Amino acid sequence: MKISLGEYTIEGTPVELAEYDRLTEQAEAKKERHATTTVVIECPPTMDMEKVSQAIRDAMMATSLRCEV
Repeated sequence: MKISLGEYTIEGTPVELAEYDRLTEQAEAKKERHATTTVVIECPPTMDMEKVSQAIRDAMMATSLRCEV
């Protein structure tokens, strides 16, 4: 069996193509889960930046997000 999508061609048995599709979807989902976002927070001098940072880290941990400061 051969599947052509534009310039890409995938060949294999139906079982192999189904497995390829499953692995491709897993790789895409993994990529989405491992996105990196940089956040810059400006606080007025009257705020304790360490307490603000700790509150943000605590909130991220509650949602299973990784936080590097």
